[in-house]
Amino acid sequence: MKELAADLLYHPCDPDQLGFKTTREVEPFAGLLGQPRAVAAVELGIGIANHGYNVFAFGTPGTGKHKALERFLEAAALERAVPDDLCYVNNFDDAQKPRLLRLPGGRARKFQKDVQALIEELGTVLGGAFESDQYQTRRQVIEESFEERQSKALSELNEQARAQGITLLRTPLGIVFAPIRGDDVLSPEEFQKLAEDERARLKKQIEQFQAELQKILHQLPAWQREKRNLIQQLNLEVSTTAVSPLVAELREGYADVADAITHLEVVEKDILQNAQAFVTQGSGGQPQDALQLLAGGRGIEKPF
Repeated sequence: MKELAADLLYHPCDPDQLGFKTTREVEPFAGLLGQPRAVAAVELGIGIANHGYNVFAFGTPGTGKHKALERFLEAAALERAVPDDLCYVNNFDDAQKPRLLRLPGGRARKFQKDVQALIEELGTVLGGAFESDQYQTRRQVIEESFEERQSKALSELNEQARAQGITLLRTPLGIVFAPIRGDDVLSPEEFQKLAEDERARLKKQIEQFQAELQKILHQLPAWQREKRNLIQQLNLEVSTTAVSPLVAELREGYADVADAITHLEVVEKDILQNAQAFVTQGSGGQPQDALQLLAGGRGIEKPF
């Protein structure tokens, strides 16, 4: 062993050789100092473009591994094409299985905001369409037409019955027929005072009219279905007029994005199919509440 002189224990640094006055003038070191093998491994890992490969960095905490890897990845990303934005959206056929959309990098956030703005605007437009005097008048015509058909059928049957001394009565238990004299219904005692052949005739006539009444009552479900279909057609017409122009306008902005166009078409279809929610939401509801139901189908599920 050799004893060192005092001047050998200190190596002076000449500041003029550094090329800067303060460290603020120096760019941060982007690599891994003194780790050539680690740098080579990271570059190899980043360079593998296939799926299923990962880069793991381990070592003493606080040595800057995470930050260094970020710099490597950022530098590599600048040399590659911008990847697509991946967006999970509501699946209107199966809410438990979201659909994946691919949008050009950077456009997903804007698409999300645009769809949300569309939903909010549709809430106002659809609510106003179904509350308009024109819609209410057309719906009232459909409902009154059904009521008139039912009333006319019963009225004609009652006229036939009254010609035979029988009238149609509405009771808490339903519609029944009873014998009359003039405009007054016969009491049981008065009925028993009639001649036997007259009582038999009235009973037979009542049975016949009761059978005719059953035929009318059997038609009511079909008439109800017809009324519902007409109202659904009206709702579809009104909602299409309100919805389609707004969706078409948004669709124009994404004409070059196939997944966005497909999703907007599905959203529009679901809203139109469930337009009845706007009619039945109740006086205390808000259009936006109903639209959330429409957008997701069943339950409060958003289209994006």
